[in-house]
Amino acid sequence: MRSFLIRTFLYAAAVLGALYGVVLMADGSTDPFYVRVTTPRQAGLIVGASRAAQGLVPTAMPDGDSPDFNFSFAATHSPYGPTYLEAIRKKMDPAARHAVHYVVVEPWSVCGAKDAPNDPALFKEADTFLGTLPSMTSDPNIMYFIEGTQKRMVDVLVNRIDPGPMFLHRDGWLEVRLLRTPQQVAERAATGIALHRAEIQDLAYSHLREAYLAHTVQLLGTTGRVHMIRLPVSSGLLAVEDSLAPQFNERMAALADRSHVSYTDLSRDTAGFTFTDGSHLDRASALRMSLRISGLIAKSASSKVQEPAR
Repeated sequence: MRSFLIRTFLYAAAVLGALYGVVLMADGSTDPFYVRVTTPRQAGLIVGASRAAQGLVPTAMPDGDSPDFNFSFAATHSPYGPTYLEAIRKKMDPAARHAVHYVVVEPWSVCGAKDAPNDPALFKEADTFLGTLPSMTSDPNIMYFIEGTQKRMVDVLVNRIDPGPMFLHRDGWLEVRLLRTPQQVAERAATGIALHRAEIQDLAYSHLREAYLAHTVQLLGTTGRVHMIRLPVSSGLLAVEDSLAPQFNERMAALADRSHVSYTDLSRDTAGFTFTDGSHLDRASALRMSLRISGLIAKSASSKVQEPAR
């Protein structure tokens, strides 16, 4: 019996050691999220969904007038609500002062199930890793793999050997390199518009999510300046979003005014920018957009003093 227990222990130790070794290999090639939950607490944050994750590059912005880290995820994981608010609380540095935060808004981030858009029990992001991980700063973040699927562990090895088109940088920017001939971009855009058009049949504007967006702005405002931003999208997708939330810009402008922060709407500002799919800026455009927004924000900040969020 003792020999059996010893062999079992050694076998288990070997397996666990091998799995831990795989976890230590995880990096920006693993998946679109892991690096964001392993880096330390950050002063200035970019928050939002995948449009922000791919479209804004903190390290491409001038020091001092820009966020330090992109803590945006995807529409499934980070719509505004109690789950994302708590994740941001775990990631931000509460001792920071004079930080700069960008809160990226889009209709998809403030909508809920059509039958009950204000029922938090139907907010599905609570069941994602953002709602279950105890830490957003552990490195390595073992719980990310324990609570996730076996596929996450496999992805570490597969993507180290053969990296895919996505790479998550240490500043939280998700770089996506896709083949982008005009025909390919048009096909992806058409597919995305069709999917979004079908999706809005099951969605409705959520006043509760809007309230949590206000709470998010207020929380970030405790450590510095907050700027609300709407990024550009293709005209076809913008028409779908206008159908989902016809008064979205007016609502966001009013929320910003109540919160004493700025709101910059660039949704129709597509000149000089290109997309991978009509929704997400490509690599070159993300770099240009980052410089442009930081310039607009810096100019706005120099023209008036922003009051702290209340």
